Amino acid sequence: MVLAAMTTHVGEVYMQWLGCAVLCVVAIDIVATITGNSGIQVVLTAVTTYVGHDGMQQQGCKALCILASDNDNVAVITSAGGIQMAQNMRLQGLDCQVLCILVNNNNNNNSNLVNNNNNNNSNNNKTAIMGAGDIQVLLTSMMAHAERVDVQGHGCKALHIFASDNEIVTEITGAGGIQVVLTAMTSHLGHVDIQCWSCAMICTLSSDNDNAVVITTAGGIQVVLKAMTAHAGQVVVQGLGCQALRILVDTSKYNRSTIMGAGGIQVVLMVMTAHVGDEGMRLLG
Repeated sequence: MVLAAMTTHVGEVYMQWLGCAVLCVVAIDIVATITGNSGIQVVLTAVTTYVGHDGMQQQGCKALCILASDNDNVAVITSAGGIQMAQNMRLQGLDCQVLCILVNNNNNNNSNLVNNNNNNNSNNNKTAIMGAGDIQVLLTSMMAHAERVDVQGHGCKALHIFASDNEIVTEITGAGGIQVVLTAMTSHLGHVDIQCWSCAMICTLSSDNDNAVVITTAGGIQVVLKAMTAHAGQVVVQGLGCQALRILVDTSKYNRSTIMGAGGIQVVLMVMTAHVGDEGMRLLG
């Protein structure tokens, strides 16, 4: 009934907004029913038709995020122009979430980051996103909504996924991505996922000498140590933090003294003590 009403009254913004709002409430329980009745196409039509209506954009993208929880729907959303839609949204805070879900629908947690720092899932969507616009869209969203945990969390996760491609790494660093990630870590020190995905990003970027210089000059070593200190009980943060420090030391001998001067030895010893039974942490420490 809701989808039929939206299809019949496509020219009425209030009907589209209200329909998407209803779908957001019920979609979790009836995803298959909605998609089976062309719900994805209806929502995308509503969002693209009323690109200037903030409420419409917000409700429509929330509905798409819920529908995209089903892996089969990701392909449907992508082929129907969902990536381009996300990049053109006026409510930039939500595009981080949509892009993050579309590019990495099969990896929604950070538990495998320590042993698998580069994720190769959804390569087609990564290529589509780069082709449809630029990584700057994502970074602009993060900079515009620096205070929002959800935007920063989804943004850092998406950047880490993109960073498995060397060409995209160049795009990220050239657009100021390192500073954006460090800002997210500093502003949201208490948020575990932001620290995890950001430390993973630092690990990836630090393997390049030029990037390592930018990271250390911007205070990246101190930021990583603060993350490790704030989340002493989180093995993923500790593992990624140790990896990042090790890579930065390997990149430049001068970073060793910086780490020591910032209390890095004490932090690493704390980590090893707190996770004494973890063989992986012992090797990393």
